[in-house]
Amino acid sequence: MAKTKHRSPNYPRLAFDSALEKTRAIYEKQHKHSASREVIAQALGYTTFNAASKAVITALKHYGLLEPAGDGLRVSADVIRVLELPQGDPERTAALVPMVFAPSVFADLRSRYGEQLPLNVRHALVTQEFAPHAADEIIRVYHANLEFVRDHGGDAGEPSPVGHVEQQSEALVATTPESSRGRLSPET
Repeated sequence: MAKTKHRSPNYPRLAFDSALEKTRAIYEKQHKHSASREVIAQALGYTTFNAASKAVITALKHYGLLEPAGDGLRVSADVIRVLELPQGDPERTAALVPMVFAPSVFADLRSRYGEQLPLNVRHALVTQEFAPHAADEIIRVYHANLEFVRDHGGDAGEPSPVGHVEQQSEALVATTPESSRGRLSPET
């Protein structure tokens, strides 16, 4: 029998700063207009819509940098705020921080741990169906995103009180179908 490769739940493989710069390239060419994935891939510097461009576009969607518009995608209103308003503007920061933590795996880490990931977070991710290399990448990207938020005047937030996290986890287990249990807020 052929051995199947373990697939981790989806997560963005780009740190937010890189994702934002890639979105800037799209914004400069498309502004607020809807575009096909092929046109977006070309704006990102790819010649075609392929596996590499698809991975980047998917990461941009995970962060909420790109949103559906008709049959295509466009940059979100929050991206326009971040790109057009000066650093330090409260409206810019208010748009920026939620996008950084929009991917569910980062939202979950933020709500559980805030800025201080425990030493066993890799183990926790691996036991939640992430492959070891994916867990390492998630931790690397999460740390880079925290640094980005701090550098841009945002607050990554404090971890939830322990009892609150346990209540959230119990509620999540109670409302999650049995086939999906054990995952750490996987992306769809």
